[in-house]
Parts: sequence; C-alpha cells; structure tokens
Amino acid sequence: MVKQIILSQAPNCIVSPYEAPELRSGLTTFFLFDWNNPQTCFTDEQTADWVVNELLKKKVQVRTVFFPIVDFSGQPLQQSYVVRVSTGYFNKVSDVEEFALALEEVLTNLNA
Repeated sequence: MVKQIILSQAPNCIVSPYEAPELRSGLTTFFLFDWNNPQTCFTDEQTADWVVNELLKKKVQVRTVFFPIVDFSGQPLQQSYVVRVSTGYFNKVSDVEEFALALEEVLTNLNA
C-alpha cells in the first residue's frame, strides 16, 4: 500500500522493487519530492533529514538511508539519500492512511 502511494504520486522517485512479486517486501524506499511538483526528486541529506523530522512531529517514524548513485561499473556518481518506510504485520490500514496524509502535508510544504 505504501508503494502504491509513492507510485501514484511520483513513480520516478521510487527505489524499491514493486513489479516482481518475489522482490516485494514491507520496506518502501524513495527519493523525496515536492507533492505539487513530483517530477523532481530530491536526493540531498538536508531535505531527507528535514522530512524525517517533520514526519516524526506527526508521530510518523521513517528513516533516512544513504543511497549512492553509481554508474554501470559501480563507481559513485553522487551521494544521495532516500527515505525508508517499514511496515509489518503490526501495522493497520489506518496507520498507512495516517502516513499518507502526513507525507502529503509535509511534502506539500517542502519548499515553503
């Protein structure tokens, strides 16, 4: 369900596998984006940390993860950061709905 939220708003920002059933999990990793202008992904640590802190104020806990962008040979091109959402059997649909609302609010205010 979290993957669907990201895919429906900013499909170019998702990092987690979502098509192959054998690679699906409760983890969703994505680059941050402006909710009203989702074509652009943010990859910097400062933005990722800000979003994580803003979500925490709303009692939504996610984390920032270092995610190097590499070329085809594996050489680093850019240091980047993603946000990781981890859901499990203990989460309810209402928890994911609360996450979606909080994420929309925070990402709408990203450039404010």
